[in-house]
Amino acid sequence: MHATLAMLPRTEPCDGRINRVTALYRVERIVRGEYADRTILVVHRCPEIPRGPSRLGRGDAGALKPAAAYLLTVEPRDPGSTSKVTDPFSDDSRPRWDALRTDRSDWPPRIAVVVEGGGGTHLKLEFETDHLTVGQAADADVRLVGAGVAPTHLQLRVRGDRLEVKPVGAAVTLHRRGKKNNKNAPLTRPTRITFQDRLVVGAYTLRAALFL
Repeated sequence: MHATLAMLPRTEPCDGRINRVTALYRVERIVRGEYADRTILVVHRCPEIPRGPSRLGRGDAGALKPAAAYLLTVEPRDPGSTSKVTDPFSDDSRPRWDALRTDRSDWPPRIAVVVEGGGGTHLKLEFETDHLTVGQAADADVRLVGAGVAPTHLQLRVRGDRLEVKPVGAAVTLHRRGKKNNKNAPLTRPTRITFQDRLVVGAYTLRAALFL
């Protein structure tokens, strides 16, 4: 998962009595598996503890910085574990997760949008976000003005390592490259797309790509 470090408690150097620390993260995006909460409590090994071989790597509390984004690989922590942990969080009902690997994250991702049409318009736009709106409203991230364009026409959202389009205020027609069947049928539900796909919004054609 991609997550932003919200709180890392201060600890004394690991001296054999305290050898792990629990950190609070704000969950930004799930890459694999499932996780429903917006925050997660992750147990990291302290930096002074010698590292042994690990199938997936290791979590390193000494390298973490508050407000920085990380790519976490975690597994449920054994509730019967006897290892000592610095854990200032009072909610014992919340599960803890062991950090198997902690890497710096490139969060937020970049979404690139190419707009064609609308009287010869050809725009290339880039956004650092995991979602954006397209429509005629003044606060739309990609503003398209003209007949057939709703105030908030559609949303582009990051889902895992793919980009998804969600119709909101009006019909969106999806043209997939090399597919002729149902090419003029409007989308009725969120659909994953690639940069080869074309989205028709009023007099405009859009293509979008995700950069992670």
